[in-house]
Amino acid sequence: MWDVVSALTPPLVVAATFGFLLFKLLRGEMAPKRTADLRESTPRAVAPPDDTPGDEGKSGGNTPAE
Repeated sequence: MWDVVSALTPPLVVAATFGFLLFKLLRGEMAPKRTADLRESTPRAVAPPDDTPGDEGKSGGNTPAE
C-alpha cells in the first residue's frame, strides 16, 4: 500500500500545483479590468479628520480624556 502512495505522491503534487497556478491565472485574466474612469465614478465614503477646527468641545476628537 505505501509503495503505491509513495509512487503517486510526486505526480499528485505536480498536478495540484499546476491546478492551483492555472486557477490563479484564469482568475486574474477573467477579472474585470479596473480603469481610471471606474475608480472615479464609484462614490466613496470619506471620513472627516479627527482634528477638524471647531470640534474642541465635542467628544471623539484628539483631546485627552479627563
